[in-house]
Amino acid sequence: MTNLTQPTSLRTPSSAPGSALRGSLKSALALLVLLLLGLLLWQLVDQYRHTQADQYQHSLDASAELADHMALSMSLKAQVAHNIVQPYRSSPSPAQLPDILAKLQARLPALQSLVWIDSQGKVLSDSLGATPDRHVVDELLRLNQGHDHYYSNSADNRLIYLLL
Repeated sequence: MTNLTQPTSLRTPSSAPGSALRGSLKSALALLVLLLLGLLLWQLVDQYRHTQADQYQHSLDASAELADHMALSMSLKAQVAHNIVQPYRSSPSPAQLPDILAKLQARLPALQSLVWIDSQGKVLSDSLGATPDRHVVDELLRLNQGHDHYYSNSADNRLIYLLL
């Protein structure tokens, strides 16, 4: 009988050269994944900032457009009121004031009162009798500075004053 002995392998299974390489490859891949996640997060934050800036600019543009529309609307309303009161260059009599106010309210339904003021700021006639907000009217006269019309709002933003 022959004795067959297997030659011993020169390598041991635990000392394979690929196992050390697999560990460094895994760490390199993990580092690459972390780097890609970091870049993705940076891109997300950058996109968020751009979106915020775009929304802010859009909001400013929309506000400016609304302000222009309001200015045009108020100019139109001032022209309508000016055309109605044009025949009454001087102060109307107290008997004419309700008729003028009714004509104006037909065109401008939200109109509440009407005040005639001379060039020095003296109240000539008032549809309410006594002007309850005389200080606002004085401020409008000061700010007008020769414009055809001037409008402003009350402190509580409930009323709009129009000076012709």
